Amino acid sequence: MLERAILARHAESESNAANVLNGDPKLRVPLTERGRDQARELRAVIDGEDIRAVITSEFPRAIETADLAVGHRNLPTVVVAELNDPRGGAWEGMDLDEYLAWAAASDPADAPPDGESLREVLARVATALRVILARTEQAVLVIGHGLPISTVLAAAEADLDERSVYPPVPNAEPFVLTRRQLEIAAGRIERAVDP
Repeated sequence: MLERAILARHAESESNAANVLNGDPKLRVPLTERGRDQARELRAVIDGEDIRAVITSEFPRAIETADLAVGHRNLPTVVVAELNDPRGGAWEGMDLDEYLAWAAASDPADAPPDGESLREVLARVATALRVILARTEQAVLVIGHGLPISTVLAAAEADLDERSVYPPVPNAEPFVLTRRQLEIAAGRIERAVDP
């Protein structure tokens, strides 16, 4: 039974460095050289952890981070699409700060054309947590994205308001959460999107 998960945002990608939105996992956006270094530094930090599986989003930057972070370990990798970054739709490839300003001013149920609302993102993050909690390994590494990871960390600490903006999560920095914290976070996120 899962006892703990180490959550980390992917390492720096080319879209991060360019400050543009990439919410489409089909676009190949690799890590920067700095990002590859960050992923290797993550490996050094988690090297003593008894991780038995890796869970990532569908994005190449998350998968590349996970591959570099686990290094020589031969661990099963599970792709969980519910961990994906928000689909930006019409904002794809646009300035990230402009998108974030639009999102902050919008209702959580509003989605950009061909994109995804904050409420939809939060609902699937709760689903991702339930998938993670169903794992049988004692410890897993989860490589995701800024919004999903910051939401889980915030929900593990306090009730959520779906209009809240959470502090950004640094690239490739590990956060260890116990099973109980993950259960609390899942419940709080579920209540925030379906009160």
